[in-house]
Amino acid sequence: MAAFDIAWHEKPKKIIRSFIPGGPRLLTKPGMANFAETNQASYREMLAEIG
Repeated sequence: MAAFDIAWHEKPKKIIRSFIPGGPRLLTKPGMANFAETNQASYREMLAEIG
């Protein structure tokens, strides 16, 4: 599963939410442990798998 934030705004809220039923609603925001991380390796692996 992947998440893509394609919205643009001059002053973004810098939060990522999920709208999948039963899942967490807030995925990341400033101050959360996963906010400053990069997920490049995970996306690279996912793209290699789906070829």
